[in-house]
Amino acid sequence: LDISGSGVKLCVVVGFPLGCSVTKAAEAAAMAELGADEIDMVLDVGRAKDGDWDAVEADFLRDYGIDLMERIGDMSWRRFAALARNLSPFGAAALRAERLRENGIAAYFSGCITLTLPNMPARADRGQYVCVVDVLKKGRDKIHELLDEKIEVREFSHLRERDETLSWDDRQAMVRELLTTYQNARCVVTRRLHCALPCLAMGVPVLLVRGSEDDTRFDPYYDWLHHATLDDFVSGNFDYDFLNPPANKDDYLPYRESLAKAAADFAAQAQAETRTVDALNKLSATEEEIIRWRHDVMKQALDLWLEDDHAKMQTLAYAKDSLRRSDAELVRMMKRYDALQRKMNRTIAKAERYQKESLPKVIVRRITKRYWNEWD
Repeated sequence: LDISGSGVKLCVVVGFPLGCSVTKAAEAAAMAELGADEIDMVLDVGRAKDGDWDAVEADFLRDYGIDLMERIGDMSWRRFAALARNLSPFGAAALRAERLRENGIAAYFSGCITLTLPNMPARADRGQYVCVVDVLKKGRDKIHELLDEKIEVREFSHLRERDETLSWDDRQAMVRELLTTYQNARCVVTRRLHCALPCLAMGVPVLLVRGSEDDTRFDPYYDWLHHATLDDFVSGNFDYDFLNPPANKDDYLPYRESLAKAAADFAAQAQAETRTVDALNKLSATEEEIIRWRHDVMKQALDLWLEDDHAKMQTLAYAKDSLRRSDAELVRMMKRYDALQRKMNRTIAKAERYQKESLPKVIVRRITKRYWNEWD
């Protein structure tokens, strides 16, 4: 079925039906590379039924076999490079910019456009509360332990069910309200990059608290933010005063200014542009080349998944065999225990009989000690 040019968007589903697949993130990344317009990822149904929402959320952030993803990435980047040189230079995240340059494509680390956000209006409750945004449960518990008797703690989440009925104006109003709430907080504690960076832009003191998940998007921003790992935060191994928070670092300012200028220049150029979209298209590849590239990427990605799944099956088979041997050893130990238990009962019975027959106590002790030590 050829839907190209029809305006119909392509949606794919990963993790169907129970959401417990360990390759969800890899599938999603590959589908995005292959041109999917929307990806619906099934949450871990078992975790959800257990009410373990932290685990459900963390599942979407897990590191699903980074080695496999890097191999798929190496393959797709090489193919992408052949098509993209005419579109450079690219502004990108730090790791992506590095990968682009490695493939001979001009690129630079641009930072995030949220760094250009303006300050929001002041409110009467300014500085009277601390915002906690999507920090995992044990981190939230620690914050309440430290602050509940001192200042109001308000919890927020960026995980929202999509409401397609909301207009653009409604969505914009929701975002402005949330940003205004952050703007007026004493400080913000979060694990969300797109909460920390807006706070940085608005001058709101912010502490980034990250779990163990490995997310390269954060790497360049750690130098700009006060941050702690979740384990250090829970154990108290961090230096941050929530009631008198330190000012944010200003390392990001050159990137903010560069982004703001680039956005303004682009908007001005777009308004003055008279050429058609086709005339502006710099992509030199033909439709056939693009289709062949997508086909090859999908095929090689599937081959890598099969190879990876085979290795996992071998690991599972080894684990199953080890478990079987452990079960057999447990059965042998239980039989030995039962035999010793019977022997101990006989020893106790003999000792009681000797006592009833009024044998000298020293003999009873010797007999009991002999059999007891043997049982022990």
